[in-house]
Amino acid sequence: MGTPLDKVYPVANGDLFKEILEKGGAALSPFVSGWLVKRFNFPKRNTIMAALSGATIVVRAGQRSGSLHTARSAFRFSRPVLAVPSDVHQRDHAGTNLLLLAGATPLVSAEMVLKLLDR
Repeated sequence: MGTPLDKVYPVANGDLFKEILEKGGAALSPFVSGWLVKRFNFPKRNTIMAALSGATIVVRAGQRSGSLHTARSAFRFSRPVLAVPSDVHQRDHAGTNLLLLAGATPLVSAEMVLKLLDR
């Protein structure tokens, strides 16, 4: 989480948070209880997600998207990074296309995801 475990953000996700824990799921946070919720917390969360994931898939990202931070972390951890090729005229897709230039694998079908997951 990009927040401490005692502060679910956004607040609307509180019921989902409780349900995940009640069904045996887990929540991780690098922040101690009482830590303030700030924008700069979320890149730390993204790094943890990249470290724990077998692959990172980016469907759409602008040039300043947090998804790009996650993808950069995945590259550093030598994890696969896949990106959906996007319209070059759409500003909110520019980051996705930059990932492709940086070496992400173009994701062009659902079958690619299933193969990645060995299913």
